[in-house]
Amino acid sequence: MGSVFFCTKLNLCERASRPNPCPFGTFGMPPAESASRAGGMPKASRDRSLGSLGPKENEIPMNAKLKKALGLDRPRLTLSIIFCGIGIHLAFPRYVVATGSMIPTIPPGSYVIALRLPLLPVSIEKNDVAVFRPVKGISPAPWIHRIVADSGEQITPPNREGRVDISAEGIGEKRDKSTEPLLVPESFVYQSGDSATSYHGLIPKSMVVGKVFFHLKLPWR
Repeated sequence: MGSVFFCTKLNLCERASRPNPCPFGTFGMPPAESASRAGGMPKASRDRSLGSLGPKENEIPMNAKLKKALGLDRPRLTLSIIFCGIGIHLAFPRYVVATGSMIPTIPPGSYVIALRLPLLPVSIEKNDVAVFRPVKGISPAPWIHRIVADSGEQITPPNREGRVDISAEGIGEKRDKSTEPLLVPESFVYQSGDSATSYHGLIPKSMVVGKVFFHLKLPWR
């Protein structure tokens, strides 16, 4: 039994040492694939095969792509853009008009851009459309009216209800309808909406926060 096993093993060794006449290589596979399975792939082919598993040429690593998307690859430029955006936001406040007090000039739903008072090249004056601070009893938010008379000017108040004079402390006081001429005190202006039903009256200049220089009626409002 042992000798039979020896002979069989010897024959197998002989067959392995002989050239393989089969064109299909080991186990019926083409020679190139057989060599590949046997670890006999040429070095250049192995290098190309392994290289295809790594990063492609000119491919940017993920962290570099993220830095570029966030602008971190150019921090000075990114910071400049951020500071410019903050400056524009602070210098040019924007509002959406909620009431019809400025009809027909600025209808409700209009988008308004103003310039803050300290940045105006000239002081606010008569006929300017101004943005005022909130006043209890008139508006809880900034509101927009026209300046119809400046300090030292004489004006005949509109012949309609709705007159509210604002004191230096920012407190509104209702007045009766009157058409008697009025001299606008120093540091005050007389404001009114363009609508015939809007509030009007004296208000301190300190309540003015900006001047409207652009408005657009939003089509969806």
